[in-house]
Amino acid sequence: AYDRPRPEALRRPTELRSRAFFRFITGFGLINALSDLATFALLASASHGVVDGDGQAEFHSGWFTENLLTQALVMLLLRTSARPASARGAPSPVRWAAAGLAVTGLLLPLSPFGPLLGMSALPGLSYVLLGAVLGLYAAGLVFARRRIGGAQL
Repeated sequence: AYDRPRPEALRRPTELRSRAFFRFITGFGLINALSDLATFALLASASHGVVDGDGQAEFHSGWFTENLLTQALVMLLLRTSARPASARGAPSPVRWAAAGLAVTGLLLPLSPFGPLLGMSALPGLSYVLLGAVLGLYAAGLVFARRRIGGAQL
């Protein structure tokens, strides 16, 4: 609701190009799947195969954190204009919502509510590895957006 369309987009009704749309959602889906598989493997190995209660809580925390951070990245990197918000500045409510998601994802497992939700603090190395996965995810989104042309749907 806060995005401003490009002037040329307002000159005539936009036609949905189903072939371009299909390419974009397929590429985006593959990037999400690879990110989820990498996160799953990382968390399963870091939490000792999710056998004991502590391992399950760490796994839940990592999965929760990764999912909220990927959603925040999507909000900032997949915008309706030709350039992502990181390049042109997202509207303030979008930036605040993305920041709120990121802070929630990082702090909720550490808060007193974390154990009530089946979560626990992650080991420091897990944050580093999750950061690497998220960095690759962001790079994949930017690449797919440029290569597949999400803005030209």
